[in-house]
Amino acid sequence: MRWWLGFQRRSPWARFKTSNGVQALSPEELAQFRAWFLEFDWATWDHQIERDVQAGRLDALAEKALRDHAAGKTTPL
Repeated sequence: MRWWLGFQRRSPWARFKTSNGVQALSPEELAQFRAWFLEFDWATWDHQIERDVQAGRLDALAEKALRDHAAGKTTPL
């Protein structure tokens, strides 16, 4: 969670703790908030995936995918 605290401190949006604050944004500020939130959301997802990989939570899925590929059960994208 330490990464999140750093991300939050860098956020120009830290002052918005409720939806009322977001609703008060101008269209330009809302567009900037949306862009910031997408980056925040992607970073959150990336960190969750990293933790899951390190904990071995995806190992079974990876092994199954490799077995399926070796058995010819996959198709090119």
